[in-house]
Order: sequence, then structure tokens, then C-alpha cells
Amino acid sequence: MTSQNKDNPGVRLPDGSPMYDTSNFSTSRSSSNNYLAKIVGFILVIVFFVVANVVFIGLQNLWHSGDQSKLDIIKQELQTKNTAIDALESNITREKSAMNQELATNNTDKYNTHVDDYNTMVNEYKTDIASYNQLVKQANDLSEKVGSTWYVVPIPK
Repeated sequence: MTSQNKDNPGVRLPDGSPMYDTSNFSTSRSSSNNYLAKIVGFILVIVFFVVANVVFIGLQNLWHSGDQSKLDIIKQELQTKNTAIDALESNITREKSAMNQELATNNTDKYNTHVDDYNTMVNEYKTDIASYNQLVKQANDLSEKVGSTWYVVPIPK
């Protein structure tokens, strides 16, 4: 006859030993279920944080879109002003060279004409530099405002 043990129910051989050792079946199945549940939970947490960051960053970009447009316009203005300043610098250098040449030939009338042109260009240059610096300040302020992106980061316990 087979006897059944309360701790290990199941079919027994005629000598009383269990035909199948069922004690490991439930443990291994539950440990693999726990392992699988942990993996699925970990993947869900990662997916949650990825989706949360995409939404969060998208909302920040939407919030700063007006400032980003202003920043793009200012960058274009800076490039235009930089090109104009470079051209003005070369004109000032050319005018200075012409002044030195007239000074060397003792032609004071032409020298004085060049001095007036030179002074006008230098004043224009100073004005353009001040305007350029003001635009750089505006661009830096906007860049700091737009460039700060926040992320949702999980912090482990």
C-alpha cells in the first residue's frame, strides 16, 4: 500500500519512497515566476521613465518654442552683424593705409579727407560692436533659458 505524507503528498513506490519528488516543482516554478516578474517589473519601470522623459522634454520644448524662435532670429542677426563688422574692419584698415600713404607724401588735404572717413568708420564700428555685444547678451540669456532641459531620473533606494 502507498502511504501519503502530509509534507510530501504524491504517488509512492511500493517501498514507500515517492515516485516523483514534487517538493522542487512548486519552488522552482515560483522562483522562476519571481524572476520573470522582476524582469517584467524592471522593463516596465524603464519604459515608464522613457515615456515620462519623452513627454516631459516635449512639453519643455513646446513651452520654450517662442524663446527658441527668438534665439534663432538673434543668431542670424549676429551672423549678419559679424559679417558687416568684418567688412568694416577691412575698410578701416584700408583707410588707415591710405592715410599713411598720404601722410608719407605730405598731401595734407587728402590726408584730412581720409581722416574724416576713417573717424566715421571707427564710430560706426564702435556702434556696431556695442549693438553686437547687446545681441550676444540677449542670445546668452535666451540660450540659458531654453537650454536648460529637465529629465525624470529614477533614484534607487
